[in-house]
Amino acid sequence: MTLSVLDLFLLSMLDRGAQSPYELQRIAGVSQGAAVPSLRRLLAAKLVTRKDGIASTNRPRHAYTLTPAGKQAARAGWKAYFQESSTGIDLDSLLRIVDMAFHYRAEKKTIKSFLKQAAEARVLMAEKASLAEKGVASTDRASYLRMRASCDASRLRAEGEALLRLAAPFGSKRAVDGQQSLL
Repeated sequence: MTLSVLDLFLLSMLDRGAQSPYELQRIAGVSQGAAVPSLRRLLAAKLVTRKDGIASTNRPRHAYTLTPAGKQAARAGWKAYFQESSTGIDLDSLLRIVDMAFHYRAEKKTIKSFLKQAAEARVLMAEKASLAEKGVASTDRASYLRMRASCDASRLRAEGEALLRLAAPFGSKRAVDGQQSLL
């Protein structure tokens, strides 16, 4: 089974002490609509176990824990995504990869390089979106496409700038001194 970035991120969050879809939503920002199907896949792959119980509200409560294989996947699986070819992926996945790299103590300069490459990829995608905007004929029927390309270009530029700001602390004394936060 090939694990997605989300699957690996959930394994990582379970490795850090989260136990339920509610906790994953609260501490990791993963919606239950995304977490529950992923947890089902991880359960089927025998990377997690589930203990069923009843919450104080009389609703079913499921507590998930890592199996030894799940713990191994959490601690090493993200590395396959932590490479140059992964920088064109969606922003949430990219940030989850950086979070796992930071948590599992990847070299700070490697994290910084990864973020810079991702920022550069976003700038290139913004340039392509701008070219697409200019290539759309100026007619009433095509106004949606021009507006969409313009918005895409602006979003991608902003993401690139934000990723560069995130990269800045890596390599600084603050990030090296064991800072427990990315920001």
